[in-house]
Formats: sequence, structure tokens, C-alpha cells
Amino acid sequence: MMATLVYGYFIYLLYKYDVKHKNIFAVLLGIFILSMGISRMYLGVHYLSDVVGGLLLGISYLIFFITIFASKKRAK
Repeated sequence: MMATLVYGYFIYLLYKYDVKHKNIFAVLLGIFILSMGISRMYLGVHYLSDVVGGLLLGISYLIFFITIFASKKRAK
């Protein structure tokens, strides 16, 4: 979940600030997020349901926080 939040926010910043080669970085960060979940299952620390739940919860938190920060920035 934390990897989804942190690296998902990095992906958001890539597109917000129009970084050069942002698509390559976004794909690499996405692969990193997925590989983190796969490695947790491979090591036997989590089940597939745990990883999918963490991804979905991380994405929902990410959307929530980006929406809150964007609305506060517009209000100023």
C-alpha cells in the first residue's frame, strides 16, 4: 500500500510538472509497484488478496489525498 502511495504520487508529480520522458518514468514506477506486490507473494509474506487489497486501498488513498491537496491549492 505504501509503495502505491509513494510511487503513485511520484507518477502524479511527473505529469503535473511535465517532466521530460515522463511516460518512461511512469511505466518504470508502475512496474516497480507491481513487482513489489509480486515479491511479497513470492516471499510468502502476503496472499494475492492482501496485495490486491493493498493496491486498491493505496490507489483510493492516493486519489483522496491528491483531490484534497488540489482543492486546497485552488482555494488559495
